[in-house]
Amino acid sequence: MKPTDSDKGKFTKRIRMWSISMLMVMGLSAMVACGGDDSDDGVSVPTVKVTLTSSNLTDDGYFDGMMYYKITSNSPLEVTVHKAEKSVIKVEIPNIVNIDGKNYQCTSISKEAFSGCSSLTSVSIPNCITNIGNQAFSGCSSLTTVTIPNSVTSIDGGTFYGCSGLHTVTSLNQTPPIISYSIFDDYSATLQVPTGCKTAYQNAEYWNKFKNIVEIDPSDI
Repeated sequence: MKPTDSDKGKFTKRIRMWSISMLMVMGLSAMVACGGDDSDDGVSVPTVKVTLTSSNLTDDGYFDGMMYYKITSNSPLEVTVHKAEKSVIKVEIPNIVNIDGKNYQCTSISKEAFSGCSSLTSVSIPNCITNIGNQAFSGCSSLTTVTIPNSVTSIDGGTFYGCSGLHTVTSLNQTPPIISYSIFDDYSATLQVPTGCKTAYQNAEYWNKFKNIVEIDPSDI
């Protein structure tokens, strides 16, 4: 039986409604996958990378098997990476740590958190950590590359001291973070900075000790 114009119209309408529904689902899925902050509309949901409970609490903090987290604020909800196991090799620091059903943002790395982790080869720092503490990565002799996100505004003394294998340092902040002389003990590594920011780093105290500063497109990282 040949479909009428009315049947064709109904079919086209159903296809259009299905397409709109699929676009809405795909859009919401993308927002959940990309993360974000908790908003009142109930749509933007943060990416929870670590989920812990009171059963994970030790004297050094909440333990996820590699790192210990300590709550630094309950308003807003914030934690710090307090300490890491000395045997860690590759680390991805989460932007969100869920503890007993509450989402805490990981905003800092404590003093000496990764100090002496001589097997550590790479570390991923999320774009919500604003400060890296004293000697946080000191003595990580196997660490070869470091990427400092644009959220970091200050790095305390001795942070990468003794990282003898470090050959590439990438800073994604267009404004050079505040650092001290002793943050690195060797400035022979290549310093990568955002396009258009080379001069700013060449004029910034202590960053200007890097002999090789190159510009990169942050989207390529």
